[in-house]
Amino acid sequence: MDNDALLIGFASRVRSMLPFMNESISFLLHNNALNITDEGTLDFSKYQVINPQEGNIEEITNIYKKAQFLGHWLIYAGDVQTIYMLLKIKP
Repeated sequence: MDNDALLIGFASRVRSMLPFMNESISFLLHNNALNITDEGTLDFSKYQVINPQEGNIEEITNIYKKAQFLGHWLIYAGDVQTIYMLLKIKP
C-alpha cells in the first residue's frame, strides 16, 4: 500500500465513527433503504440521489461522489476477509 501512514491510528478513527455509523444504519433501516435478509446479509434498495437545494451544495455533492466511489470499491473488493486484509484490520 502506498499510503501506509494513513493506517496509523486507523483503528481509533474507525471506533470514533461508530456512533455515526450506527445512526446511519438506523436511518436506512427506518426508511426501508436497507434491509437485513434472513441469512444476515444486507440488501440495499435502489435509491435516487436528491440534488441538494440549500446549504453547502459543493460539499454535499463531494460527499455523494466519495460515498459512491467507496460503495463501488467495496462491491468489487471481494469478500469481507479481503477488505479487512487491505485495510489491515484484525477482526
